[in-house]
Amino acid sequence: MGGYIGVDIFFVISGYLITTIILSDMNKGKFSIVTFYERRARRILPALFFVMFCCLPFAWFWLLPNHFKNFSRSLIAVSSFSSNFFFWKQSGYFSTAAELKPLLHTWSLSVEEQYYILFPLFLMALWRLRKRLIFGSLIAVCLISLVLSQWGAYHEPATTFFLLHTRAWEIAIGAIIAFYFLYKREQVELITSHRIPSELFGSLGLALICYSIFAFNKTTPFPSLYALVPTIGTALIIIFSNSKTFVGRLLSTKIMVGIGLLSYSAYLWHQPLFVFARHRSLQNPSVSLLLLLSVFSIVLAYLSWRFVEVPFRNKITFDKKKIFTFSLIGSIFFITFGFTGKYTNGFIFRSPDSANMSKYVEECSNAGIGCMDNLTKNSSVSSACKIGQINKKPSFMIFGDSHAGSFIAELNNVSKSIDISGLNYTYSSCPPLMLGKHVVKDPTYDVCEDLRASFFSNLDTDSIPNYVILTQRWTLMMEQVRYQNQEGGNEYGEDYIFTNEYTESLGYQNALEKDFVDSVTKIIESGRKVILIYPIPEMGWNVPDLLMKNKFIYKDINSALASTSYDAFKKRNFRTYQALDKIVENKNLIRIYPEKLFCNNYIDGRCIAHIDGVPLYYDDDHLSFKGTKMILDDILAKTKNFTN
Repeated sequence: MGGYIGVDIFFVISGYLITTIILSDMNKGKFSIVTFYERRARRILPALFFVMFCCLPFAWFWLLPNHFKNFSRSLIAVSSFSSNFFFWKQSGYFSTAAELKPLLHTWSLSVEEQYYILFPLFLMALWRLRKRLIFGSLIAVCLISLVLSQWGAYHEPATTFFLLHTRAWEIAIGAIIAFYFLYKREQVELITSHRIPSELFGSLGLALICYSIFAFNKTTPFPSLYALVPTIGTALIIIFSNSKTFVGRLLSTKIMVGIGLLSYSAYLWHQPLFVFARHRSLQNPSVSLLLLLSVFSIVLAYLSWRFVEVPFRNKITFDKKKIFTFSLIGSIFFITFGFTGKYTNGFIFRSPDSANMSKYVEECSNAGIGCMDNLTKNSSVSSACKIGQINKKPSFMIFGDSHAGSFIAELNNVSKSIDISGLNYTYSSCPPLMLGKHVVKDPTYDVCEDLRASFFSNLDTDSIPNYVILTQRWTLMMEQVRYQNQEGGNEYGEDYIFTNEYTESLGYQNALEKDFVDSVTKIIESGRKVILIYPIPEMGWNVPDLLMKNKFIYKDINSALASTSYDAFKKRNFRTYQALDKIVENKNLIRIYPEKLFCNNYIDGRCIAHIDGVPLYYDDDHLSFKGTKMILDDILAKTKNFTN
């Protein structure tokens, strides 16, 4: 569901209200930029700083050092009005899940704050030159920003989502309405004086907002032209809804007015409550707990509105000097605290045992991504990076997604030890398949399509070595949904949606099965020896975090900790095995089964996640150095060090 469209509605309303305030003051000749900033500081900072301050003790006692370091950096970003840039930079493939970032929601506040800084200066400049240019300039900004938003939603989705230049058109819609209301009042009154059109257009606006909430989902490119639905809906309500219309009366009820008063504080509270609940629990919070926390966020919202927001808006109690002093001191405090947390690696002295684990996880997660820049710049086989004894002719190539990338560090070590070299042809979310494409738009997916095309077009050349190791997250692609281990571990992240030319005629899974079989067969028929790594057991929860959390909070790590059910693995992977097993047996096909190493071996009926406290994964599904070493030992034994 498109609950995220609340931000777009907010931007339109904010653009309308702020522009109305500024232009009204300018018309009266009493606009003051200092007074304007004072009003915004009163409105935003007290409640924001209060919530941030309340987060500190929970972060101190519940956040592991790696998460505390990230939280500390977000404190700096929020206090410097740049959290949208911070979370934009963190939106990469290996970033912390959104569900684990307490202050992620403040990105929209930073967009608003940047607008507050720039927009009055923009109006003041045009006011002095020529007032008539204001309306035309707002329309131009709106159109240019909308075009950038539409393009960016498909080509640079993270940038488009988080940054001001692709959100400005939403704010500009509200600003245009405000301008029209102030300077074209007669025309506005003529349009809105008739009740039936006002009822229709106001109700249409409400219907558009409701439609976008229920019809949009995480696959909807956003913001883009799709965002016109809720923003135009909001604009229609602003223009046509008054005390005589149904929508106007609905929005004027005590309940709706109360929701409006508490909305800002409720917005501030909801994300930290959900995030800290996830960090504190060894399992994902239940639906009932999340509902309880939602109710609690309303209670906290009332308290912070009543005892923080309202008092700070009282100009007698807190005059201009006190507001600016409070804002400065608060910003300095959080920035100082944030830098301290950043440079102490999340106050790592709170958990000395976490230091080595954090370093290990960081090394594992970074090991496979060094070659991605080369492949992004030149998406072809010729850009594959050499590993091992690089002066030797490559004996093998590893081709696949980030799960293949997790093998690179150990492959490099092993290759050096047995005096061979190989090629790293791994790229995030890039399956080693001939056909298909990702449904969700992302620049890396375009690179992936080029990489796959280059590989299969070069099978008749000597640029592809004799051995080809194939691995990827086969089961996520086949099942599409992230893993839920049925024991409270639910993996965060988007669904995996892939399609090919056979999807419509054969159905999704049958089409994917055909691509699995045809792609591997094509490589074998080229004369290569294929090492096909079957699905790696998924965990459903972040293994290192779970190990560290038990050590940090509960002072214990046992051999079964973070393990998952072998039966659940078999059920989840049944369809994937069925597809991979249809690849015809061939002397040049070597099948590797990670489950035989990890599952029903150390512990009956369980797939292990660590050995003696050393994690086999660096998150919930990517293997660590130790995990990849176990599989590589199996490969080397079956290929006699890539020589048979």
